[in-house]
Amino acid sequence: MIVPLDDPNNVLSGHVDFTLDPPGGALAAEPWQTLGWGLTIDNQSNGWVVIISTTCGQTASIGTFTDLLTSQFLNFSVAPGVTWPSVALGPAGLGSYAIDGSFALPGDAAVGELDLLFDVHSVDPNDPNYDSTGDTQLPGQQALLPATDLPEPATPALTGLALLDLGLKAVRRRS
Repeated sequence: MIVPLDDPNNVLSGHVDFTLDPPGGALAAEPWQTLGWGLTIDNQSNGWVVIISTTCGQTASIGTFTDLLTSQFLNFSVAPGVTWPSVALGPAGLGSYAIDGSFALPGDAAVGELDLLFDVHSVDPNDPNYDSTGDTQLPGQQALLPATDLPEPATPALTGLALLDLGLKAVRRRS
């Protein structure tokens, strides 16, 4: 998702591109499994990008979202012209999603958006000379990234169904 910057003071310009991994944000896992989204931030603006928060809004919840990105960005900013990569290795990257197996059934889906709030600063916020009141800021910028969570059928359940089917076929042959 490309987010163009609209600075009324014409100090900050360009855009920031956010890309989820996997593409489109579609995740699939077995119930009780925790997985995560990776995120690439391509800062094609002349300002520093600082992530403020990440939330997950869904039509139906089949698990629990945990914001992992905000804590990484507390003292970190993406400089102008820099692409920041993040790789989802299990519960890492943008956020993690734990599928609750007590009510999430194979084939259930939670479709929604990851709401990424960020600020853009004209000066690196980690610079000792940074002035939070005097340097130009674009607070509260937003990127809405589509996300889908799909629990896959558990392997043991599929194996059990296959064995049950074979057993029923054997009983029918005998009768």
